[in-house]
Amino acid sequence: MKKILLGCILTLATTSAGLAATKNGFYVGLGIAGLTGHHKANLTYVETGFPTETNNFEFSRFSPGTDFMIGYMALIQNFMVGAEIDYLFGNINKTNTFVTSPTASRTIKVDSTGGAWGAAVRLGFNCLDRIMPYIRLGIENRRFKLSHTSQTDVLAPATNTEISSGANKTAFTPGVGMDFKLNQNFILGLEYRYAMYGSITKSGVNTTLPNTTTFKLSPRVSTALVSLKWVWGL
Repeated sequence: MKKILLGCILTLATTSAGLAATKNGFYVGLGIAGLTGHHKANLTYVETGFPTETNNFEFSRFSPGTDFMIGYMALIQNFMVGAEIDYLFGNINKTNTFVTSPTASRTIKVDSTGGAWGAAVRLGFNCLDRIMPYIRLGIENRRFKLSHTSQTDVLAPATNTEISSGANKTAFTPGVGMDFKLNQNFILGLEYRYAMYGSITKSGVNTTLPNTTTFKLSPRVSTALVSLKWVWGL
């Protein structure tokens, strides 16, 4: 009986100590971001009486952006568990034009305008009460627009838009980061995340020739972020 009572007392003491070491709070923040799109693309042209034509290429474009975030974090002794939602303002637009013959060219364009919604969980470890490295596991939703235009005669232009279509896509966004506690209320954050979107496939028909064009895009977006967070409750 004494052993049972002693065990209960020790359990309560351990639980109380653990709860006493738990702190939690909310934060809001603003950040400056650098976004880089690494998009792989494939164009396939099918025209009756001619061999199928395929072109593979990559879009790469850097763009500045800003980020607004709201989050919650709990410190359990030295371990951090948190959740965050954010909106990343930043456009990633890229146009490629290439000549297909002495009298013809094609222009392909990828637009990602209006920014991206994101949500994530963060798992970290508090070092020296001021430095907190963490990993980020999240998702990101962004709209992409694909367009393809063919110019069939350079001297007497006859332009036909074969594709002009958009799609909303959600990506898995793993990342890493580090928070630096400046004082009781402000935290400086550094973060890198990588968004892996699923492929987008759009087709269009040029009735003048006629032919069918299929545009397949595999978007990838890298984001480097510097933020300042205002925290209360910790």
